[in-house]
Amino acid sequence: MVGSFVLDPKATNPYTTPQGTRIHSQILGGNFTDLSGKLVATLFPTSENGRMLADGTFYPETTFILNFVAENKLAYVRLRGVGVFGSGEYLYAHIETESQTYGFLNTRFIIANNSIPADSPLTPQVTLFGLV
Repeated sequence: MVGSFVLDPKATNPYTTPQGTRIHSQILGGNFTDLSGKLVATLFPTSENGRMLADGTFYPETTFILNFVAENKLAYVRLRGVGVFGSGEYLYAHIETESQTYGFLNTRFIIANNSIPADSPLTPQVTLFGLV
């Protein structure tokens, strides 16, 4: 699945901690599609968090809710990973859902990639792959 979402640039509130800078950005919503481009799920508004170290290493910590449109079933998705802020991150995704169609994802180890298009920095894209 491929998902894109929209960030609110006015709602980014970084603050410094002893372990680095905490990033907190408002996600306004988004969509997840299958490889053919068919809509699979919508993303509820939420927030994106992470910690950035002085050397630019970014540790994203994001949790969001999807609605699988075919069944109108919710999914809780938690992403954790590492990368370079603004250049993309590699993530581990854990999904919990009661969806009959996508329930198999509950027991899968899912690798994801978060990329930020240069021409549209406020619309990051998450790709879920490596479904094992």
